[in-house]
Amino acid sequence: AEQFNSDFAVTKNLMDSCTKQDAAKLIDAFYDRWAGLVPEWTICAHVMDLRHHLDYKHRNIKDIIYSKPISKN
Repeated sequence: AEQFNSDFAVTKNLMDSCTKQDAAKLIDAFYDRWAGLVPEWTICAHVMDLRHHLDYKHRNIKDIIYSKPISKN
């Protein structure tokens, strides 16, 4: 479990200095390394966390700054 958690942390850190495409490859590689070694639900939960991190890091800042508030009519 310690090696899995360490690999997860390293993968997440590496994603911060990658393009979105390379970060997605890191996520796939993380899954492939651990498939069959730890329970599927554990891998999936961590992969979802990595994907969320990827989406958050690579979100379009302009879309957030200039998005119009939802009108409440």
